[in-house]
Amino acid sequence: MDIGVRELKQRLSEMLDRAAAGEIIRVTDRGRPKAILSPIPGTARLAEGIAGGWIQAPEVEDAPRRVPRAASRRTSAQALAEDRSELWSMLYVRLGLAVVGV
Repeated sequence: MDIGVRELKQRLSEMLDRAAAGEIIRVTDRGRPKAILSPIPGTARLAEGIAGGWIQAPEVEDAPRRVPRAASRRTSAQALAEDRSELWSMLYVRLGLAVVGV
């Protein structure tokens, strides 16, 4: 559907609803195309998937759930230092070298 800028201003809410419902609306200025109003990409396919049962809609449309903190009180620097220490210890054992400070 084509609609002029002046008419679009008068019927903006209606045109936005129609675009959200899947209609593509071409906006013209003095007969020349200026813009396109269309649904947000993917929303129609998402609705189709939910209706078809191959996509499950979220139960609550809130922000993503927070990931619980790890039980450890170590900092990431401490954990990294321990991991590196273990790696060096394993390397020394494989090479048959003495391990100091373990």
